[in-house]
Formats: sequence, structure tokens, C-alpha cells
Amino acid sequence: MATIPDKQEATVTTYYKVLSADGKSTHGGDLQWSLPTLKKDGTYKPGKWHTITGEVTVCRNGLHLTTEPGRWYTKDCVCYAAEGKGASDNEGDKTAFKSARLLHPVAHPQWWIDALAFVATIPDVPFLKPDGNPLPEWKLFTAPTLDAARAAAWAAARDAARDAARDAARDADRDAARDDARVAA
Repeated sequence: MATIPDKQEATVTTYYKVLSADGKSTHGGDLQWSLPTLKKDGTYKPGKWHTITGEVTVCRNGLHLTTEPGRWYTKDCVCYAAEGKGASDNEGDKTAFKSARLLHPVAHPQWWIDALAFVATIPDVPFLKPDGNPLPEWKLFTAPTLDAARAAAWAAARDAARDAARDAARDADRDAARDDARVAA
């Protein structure tokens, strides 16, 4: 007689979307999302479903949601609980879906509220506003994907470390040769 396996609880993943205050994507794309609306009873009516065409691929094509919204916060952003359906592709905390919609706004965590309050106390320092005068040692790495940009940044860091080690070794050899010459003289 066969035994029936114990029921396993289904894992429910909560997805989020971080948008600008006007409901537009902030990290790529130009979609104007359909926002949830507050009903008289205090609950929210979800926004309309959005659907993309073509194959779903993270960072290339799809409606991107995250499981870690704090990683995507920007000044004046709004976070929403969201749901996706249809074909999907996942990379780290991001999942791209064929279709997605926003369910309701989500309050920012206290650490974000505290960070914004702190920054507001130092008005002479621009917050997330480029001044057009970056430090020369700052480098920008662009690539078609985040992984490719990271690889380029690591390659540059390895090259810089190798060059610094080579220069230090050359300087040490030169100093040792000079010292030897002084002793011999």
C-alpha cells in the first residue's frame, strides 16, 4: 500500500516594485505603471496588468520586480507590493515577468526614513545630485548587464593592483640597487 507524502507548504514569494513618485520606472525602462487606488474601505484596488512582448530575460526584457526593495531605493521613491505572472526569468533579487501589476503601497522601513531625515540635516551636501565635477579617481563602468559591468570593474581593479605592485617592486629594486652602489663606493 502506497503512502501519501505529507503536504508541503507552498513558499510564497513577496515581490515589490520601486518607482518614482509619479509612478515611472527609476532603474531603466520608461513604463508609466498603473498605480493602485485607495478604496473607501481603506483597502487598495490593484493597478492594471501590464504585459510585454517578446522573450522574458532579466535586465533585457520583462517587467522587473524584486524581493529586496531596499536595494533599489532612490530619493523620493515609492515602494509597492506587486505580483507577476506568465513567463519569468530570475537573477538574484530580481525577477522579470511577462505580466505584472502593483497591489498596494508599502511603507518605507525605518532605516530609510532615518537616512532621509539625517541627510535633510545637512543641506549643504547635495543628496544623489551630480555636480558635474566627479573626483578623477572615480570610474564608471557600463555594460549591457550588471554582471558584465561588475566584471569590467573587477578587471580594472585587478589591473590597478597589478600595476601598483609592479611599480612598488620596481621602486624597491631601484632603491636596493642605489643602496648597494653607495655601499660599494
